[in-house]
Amino acid sequence: MLGLLHRSAMGTLLSAGAIAGALLVPTSLKAEPAPENREQEIAYCNTEDFAIKIYTLEGSRPSSSGADAMIRIYDRSDRMTFINRTPVSQEQGLKNGLVGTVYENLMGENQWQLFMARDAGAGFDPESPSANPNAGVHQCMLSRDGAIISYGEGRVAGEVVGGGGYYPGDSGASDGNPGGVGGTGGGSSRPSYNQD
Repeated sequence: MLGLLHRSAMGTLLSAGAIAGALLVPTSLKAEPAPENREQEIAYCNTEDFAIKIYTLEGSRPSSSGADAMIRIYDRSDRMTFINRTPVSQEQGLKNGLVGTVYENLMGENQWQLFMARDAGAGFDPESPSANPNAGVHQCMLSRDGAIISYGEGRVAGEVVGGGGYYPGDSGASDGNPGGVGGTGGGSSRPSYNQD
């Protein structure tokens, strides 16, 4: 009986020692979580057929070409993202009489261009709520290999747009699709804008 008590007491002391030893591990040896690559939106274009986002990753360093902006294109008919984290060039341009920024992919088989009008409300029918510059709506055009394939409305970084709808192609959207890109769930698939 005495031997059984001795073994039980020793087991308790060893367990207590293991717990105390684990608590005394210096914090410098503990693993730190990897930093998240959060997206910083530059521009977003919403068309009937596509959702296009130009973005950078927080904490990213410019590549050797000097481009750190990337593009993601979501195809609504296929319900999939077919371009993501692809570097883009940026330059000022003129399309359909509008001044804006042209973003063009630097890699891939096709040449994809997104044109974002510089001025909110420019080029819209004057009766349209989107023509009000305070709404923050920018015309946008998506081209493939030089041909315009889709027109839409969008937003640019630094401007607050009314509504808070769901935007396919946004990272982290809860739409039931892996990676939070595209789909039909999670609310409206079109931007909603203030109608001041």
